[in-house]
Amino acid sequence: MAPNGEDMSPAGLGHTGRTQAEDGVGRASLTRDALANQLYLKTKPPSGTAFRPSQTMGRTSTLKSTGRLEPLTARRAPSVSAPAMGATQLSYETTVRSSAPARVGGSVTPAPLTPTGNASPSNGNASPSKPSPWPESEDDGYRYLTLLRWMVRNAADEERRVANALPPGPHGADEFVYLARLDRDPNDWQPYALGVREYHGVDRTDYYTMSAQGITHFLDGAQPEFITAERWELEVANYKKIKSLTVFRTYKKWKSWKLWRKSVMSAKMQRAASVLEKNLFVLDPVFAPTIDKVRDACRELSEKRLSKVRTGEVRTLGAFVDEVKEAREEMTEEFARFSAEQTATVSDACQRSLDAMEARLEEFYGDDLPSTDKMDRVSGHGSAGPSSPANPGRRSATGRISGPGSKRGGSEDAAQYAYTVAATRRTEQRRCLTFVKLMDYVMCDTMHDMLLDSVNDVLSATKQCEEDQFEMPKPPYRLHKPRLKVQASMKRMFRKITQENRRQSASKKVREAAKENQLMDTIKDRQMQARHEKEDDELNRFEPEFPVLPQFEVELAWDERASQTVFEPSFHDFQSEVEKTVKSFIDILAKVKRLPDDKALMSKMTDALEMEQSSGKGVDMADLAYTERWRELVRQVRRSLAFGFDTATRYKDNFDVFVNMKKKNAETSTSQIVENYKSGDLVIDNFRRDTITYLDQKKRMEAFYVDQNVGIVKIKSQRLQTALLPSPTAKLEELSKMLPGLAAEMFDKFIKEVHAGTNKLANPPKSAEDFMDVMRFCVDLRESTLERLGAQAEEVKALYDLINEFGFPIKEEDQAKFALLEDDFAMLETVLDESEGQQEDRIKQFAAEMIEAGKEVNQNLKDLAKAATDEMILDAEAPREQVLEFVEDLTSKVEAQQAEAKRIVKIQETFKVEPTEFESLKAVAEDVALKRSMWVSDKEFDGLVVTWAESVFDQIDVASMEEKVQKMGKLCVKLERGLQPNSVVPAFKAKVDAYKQLLPVISALGNDALLMRHWDKIQEIIGQPIVRDETFTLQKILDMKCPDHSDAISQVSVEATQERQLESQLEKIVKRWQDVSFAVTNYKESKDTFILGGLEEVFTALEDSMVTMTTILSSRFVAGIRTEVEKVEKNMNVFSDTLDEWLAVQKNWMYLESIFSAPDIQRQLPNESKQFFGVDKMYKDVMRKTRENDNAMRAATTPEYLEKFQKANETLDFIQKNLEEYLETKRMGFPRFYFLSNDELLEILAETKNVQAVQPHMSKCFDGIKSLDFGEDPKSVDIFAMFSAEGERVQLGKNLKARGNVEQWLTAVEAAMVAALKKQGKESYVSYAKEARTDWVRNQPAQIVIMVAQIYWCRGVIECLESENPVAAMEKYLEKNRSDLKDMTAVVREDLTRLHRKIIAALITIDVHARDIVEELWQEKVESVNDFKWQMQLRYYWDDKDDICLIRQTNTLFNYAYEYLGAQSRLVVTPMTDRCYMT
Repeated sequence: MAPNGEDMSPAGLGHTGRTQAEDGVGRASLTRDALANQLYLKTKPPSGTAFRPSQTMGRTSTLKSTGRLEPLTARRAPSVSAPAMGATQLSYETTVRSSAPARVGGSVTPAPLTPTGNASPSNGNASPSKPSPWPESEDDGYRYLTLLRWMVRNAADEERRVANALPPGPHGADEFVYLARLDRDPNDWQPYALGVREYHGVDRTDYYTMSAQGITHFLDGAQPEFITAERWELEVANYKKIKSLTVFRTYKKWKSWKLWRKSVMSAKMQRAASVLEKNLFVLDPVFAPTIDKVRDACRELSEKRLSKVRTGEVRTLGAFVDEVKEAREEMTEEFARFSAEQTATVSDACQRSLDAMEARLEEFYGDDLPSTDKMDRVSGHGSAGPSSPANPGRRSATGRISGPGSKRGGSEDAAQYAYTVAATRRTEQRRCLTFVKLMDYVMCDTMHDMLLDSVNDVLSATKQCEEDQFEMPKPPYRLHKPRLKVQASMKRMFRKITQENRRQSASKKVREAAKENQLMDTIKDRQMQARHEKEDDELNRFEPEFPVLPQFEVELAWDERASQTVFEPSFHDFQSEVEKTVKSFIDILAKVKRLPDDKALMSKMTDALEMEQSSGKGVDMADLAYTERWRELVRQVRRSLAFGFDTATRYKDNFDVFVNMKKKNAETSTSQIVENYKSGDLVIDNFRRDTITYLDQKKRMEAFYVDQNVGIVKIKSQRLQTALLPSPTAKLEELSKMLPGLAAEMFDKFIKEVHAGTNKLANPPKSAEDFMDVMRFCVDLRESTLERLGAQAEEVKALYDLINEFGFPIKEEDQAKFALLEDDFAMLETVLDESEGQQEDRIKQFAAEMIEAGKEVNQNLKDLAKAATDEMILDAEAPREQVLEFVEDLTSKVEAQQAEAKRIVKIQETFKVEPTEFESLKAVAEDVALKRSMWVSDKEFDGLVVTWAESVFDQIDVASMEEKVQKMGKLCVKLERGLQPNSVVPAFKAKVDAYKQLLPVISALGNDALLMRHWDKIQEIIGQPIVRDETFTLQKILDMKCPDHSDAISQVSVEATQERQLESQLEKIVKRWQDVSFAVTNYKESKDTFILGGLEEVFTALEDSMVTMTTILSSRFVAGIRTEVEKVEKNMNVFSDTLDEWLAVQKNWMYLESIFSAPDIQRQLPNESKQFFGVDKMYKDVMRKTRENDNAMRAATTPEYLEKFQKANETLDFIQKNLEEYLETKRMGFPRFYFLSNDELLEILAETKNVQAVQPHMSKCFDGIKSLDFGEDPKSVDIFAMFSAEGERVQLGKNLKARGNVEQWLTAVEAAMVAALKKQGKESYVSYAKEARTDWVRNQPAQIVIMVAQIYWCRGVIECLESENPVAAMEKYLEKNRSDLKDMTAVVREDLTRLHRKIIAALITIDVHARDIVEELWQEKVESVNDFKWQMQLRYYWDDKDDICLIRQTNTLFNYAYEYLGAQSRLVVTPMTDRCYMT
């Protein structure tokens, strides 16, 4: 075994595969040379090296003086069984069958090796063909250890042979091989990684040999080192363990990296130091002092600020603007001075540098230095050469320095010197220009830093703490604990009442004790008040953890126009000014004169500027300032200002309580309160409450703080206080004026009523009526008025007490009147008592007077009864006017006596004495009334007859005539019964009866329903023409003898009435349809497509109209209006037919519209689409017109509508038929579409490009698939997996896409489902035996769990039945089933997901049934697989040939369908279930 536990024996080179017996091939022998060949190939020797197994092994004879082992001749190959190697690439890893060689036929033979590829038969000594190189792994360099172990075992075998006197084996014990190092990576040192090499392929200076005894290392110049095999393997194992530690595994890498990095960094640092020494201005003696001076000036400048904003300095907006202006002017002057000084300093440094350069040139060239004019004539585009001032001379070959003084120069050198000098001057000018830019950048950077610091100062002032750290100050008024004050007030009030009671009722001793107690209570009150004040102080304490000092001062004022509080100036003004100030900082910096802008300075570097492509000015200062840091600071300033002002705005809400007081006071009308009080809606306590409220408002408004610091804002609210105070003050003034006036008014009203009552009772009554009035007044006073007056008196007192309580002014006159209130009220009570005492005497007095008056009335009635018997009244011949005058006089006298009698009785009832009897009063009154009505009615009827006779007949009110005639008839009956026989009543009755006979004819001719055709019939009846003009009067009708034809005329009138009723019903139908309209609504979300909405009203009207038409047509009086009726009936029939066709078109159109609006459907059904859109256009046009004219009758009876709708219905029916055929083709393409309704299938087909459209219908097409996994991209067409309703996800195959027709890719999904379940089933079948069942069940789909578990259960039962003792084996298997069930029960108690719980619950259900079957088989002692007890069960088998599951029951065989079922729950399987399966 290797140190890592891996079996490195020759048998351990393979992996599990089919055995020789399974493959049906012969065994091949693996020789020692073949094994070495494998190792050689595994270690990959250099390409091109010939390898001969016979050259890699040999016997070790002697160790020669050269220190090198020489190989001997190879011996015969051992008969070791090994896999044969074909021409194809095979896996050479095998499964360990035996770790030790087995003895076969007296010889030691290793166990056979089993390859995974196909082996070719061999006769026992086949040499393998050369395989491809083995795949590399981290153990590639240690494969030789396998050969080493084989050698050790072979040597031990040879020793046993020698010890047992057996012939030698096929291999000797002293064979060896050559090894070489396999260090592939110089950074990964592996001294034990070796590979087998042939003798000619090893490095003679460093190589190894390996034999059964161990390994020898040969190193040139050193003694060979021998290590035993056991020791070598131990060192290899220890090396691997050490190498597994991180520090040793990465040691070479990080050490090499650090060495390389250190070397590179050192070289770069040296180069950088050289460049810096040459180019740094700070090391230049000319520029270094200038740099220090400029830096000092910049440091001084950086301490200044562009604004004077400091934390804690409060300022108004005006002061802030003035400070900003002042700071801007100061900093402008400061920047001008700073710019001038630094420009002069830098200019001086540049001049000194140029002067030094000129001095070097003069020193080098002397008198030969070319002048500037001469150089101007020479084109100066050269560069400083070897003899430039930087390199003043160049050495010649002889070592002398050649310069301008050399005689070899001549005129040719003069031009060259001019170029050199010009180039040197340009170089120095460029260096000066670079220095100027550097100083300019330093200055700009300083100003930029000062800009940021200035903005930071503003930010620090406006943002003194984080937003979440800010604490809102207390409100601008003192907070109290109301509960404590109420308790204290209640206690004081209770003690005051108790003390008052004791003071009034107790003795002197008790009063003294009460006084002492009062003193103690006062002390306690003071202590409690002090405690309350302390608690209030604690409540009002404000000590923030992060205090914020105010920066800006604003005034809180009252905007009368907007009726709200406002800040002046507004926060917008503040924020605008601050932001403008911050942005103005850049404007100040932009005006600073920079070094490149100085013409005098830049004139010193003219040549360098000409060579520069740019002007040398660089980036503008404003552009430099607009950095992200500056923008961020400005944003923070803006945010901090907004937050600070927002907190002040929120704090302003604390003043809303006072603002609401003012608004409420403005809405309250004191005069209206007084009116409400007068009407009884309010009481005096309302005035007290309002007064206290106004006083409290005034007190609170005067007490709130006018100065309050809220964050960075200081709020001054003096102006708001001044604006608010007049509100409660004015209300108090109004009350002070109105309450005294109200009290005086109420007192005047009260005292007037008191005085009036007193006077009424004090004056004696002059008549019985006056006395009755006084009696009633006394009763009212005693029962209610006196109490009411007392309440008014109390109300007035309370009102005056309220006025005195708050000190409102009262007139002295009103005060004096109020003082007499109690005396005047007491006087009323006294007079009332006196009046009630005198009532008995006065009742007796006035009762006697009433008796005398009654006697007088009775005598008068006797006289009137006698006068009513005058003969003139009952004489028909008497003058009517004279009789009427007489009866009218009698009537007036009777009425007078009736009134007097009534008065007397009423007074007597009031006095509670016996009333006087007036026996003849009723009889006299009725007799006189009848006689009067007789004469009055007779005169009235005669007048009516004359009026009717002379009136135009059409203007006569027949109904009124009939009513009056009937009334006169009833009066005649009454007169006959009530009066004695006379000649007047019969004459009157005769006239009335005569007129009654004329009423039927008059009523018939006066019928409003009579039309010209009816009048024509009447003319035919009476035989005379009738001219209905102004002369056509009732008298003319009588003259025509119309009453003689009364029955015929009445019949014509009845016909007219009935026809009128029928016409009325017909008109109602027509009129009703004028108001019935179609409810036209928008179709879906479309604005120009409409449909008929609710038609309940239309159908109701249609049904009612058809019923009414049937009634009209069935009437016998319809003949006169039949034409009109038939016309209406025809319209109704057309309307009904059209509406039916219309609704049919609408229904079909709505169904097909969503279908044919899909482009996919239009493409697949072009002819039907064309026909549909023709109907669609017609229908939309009709609906558009209907919407414009929505009257139902007019729309539905429009010409050609009926024919259009009928034709459209035929077309839509044809389209639907073709659509059904189209859907049938789709269902035939994917039969699972039969599970979907037409609408659902069309919904899918209408969105073939939207693969997600199929998701809602997957559960209907597939029993277990709820949806497909298309990935996170909603537009993806890749299908990755399927989901069950329980959330189970099963991966589908690769490259499954939803492309093409939906039925095609759904068919592909179906196939992928089956393939995925087959693959999963096979994998689960294989892994079931390798994993613990409790772990295996968690990694498989629910359906596969049930299937594979059943397969293995079935296999277990079959193995039991095929064993030698089936019953005993079945008993053991029963225990295993119970154990598995127990394990699953334990798992289900664990913390599982909902899905896993369902899976395990289903498996337990199946396991319980399986256990029951095994138990039954054991109990029944079933011993054969052919027993019916076993054959009747539902059995699962695995077909190794096709890798599918088979299901058997009795003699029936089914292939498992692999239809995905999801993680559905399983019902308990009972014997009845098994029988159901069988049948």
